[in-house]
Amino acid sequence: ELQKYFRDRAKVTSSARATGINENKDIAANSKDLEFIQSINSFIEKHLGNKDFVIEDIANEVGMSRSVFFKKLKGLTGLAPIEYVRDISLQHAAEILEKSDYTVKEVAFMVGINDAKYFSKCFKKKYNITPSEYRLQ
Repeated sequence: ELQKYFRDRAKVTSSARATGINENKDIAANSKDLEFIQSINSFIEKHLGNKDFVIEDIANEVGMSRSVFFKKLKGLTGLAPIEYVRDISLQHAAEILEKSDYTVKEVAFMVGINDAKYFSKCFKKKYNITPSEYRLQ
């Protein structure tokens, strides 16, 4: 009974993380939080391929210190900023893989991950298949 509870809870959390929203928050009811998420998503997507892009850039964009930004994003999404950026990068990479003929290495660089092996490892962890397999689906 207890194992079923934790298994179900893990599914809900996983689903919420996939949408970028923590299940404990009613983000739709709070337009400021929704604007915050949309703002950082837009900023991240604009800077995905920029090798000099760092988390502090996002915090500065939304006018917060790094620590306040970390707490707010973690509270809303359940993810640390670096995890959140990586998640968006991988989602963007999946779209590129579906719609283009770029190599896996090229796609990795396009989304700001300079190590193709690391990219493949992260991609497989998120989607349970390699980028090459994903493309063939």
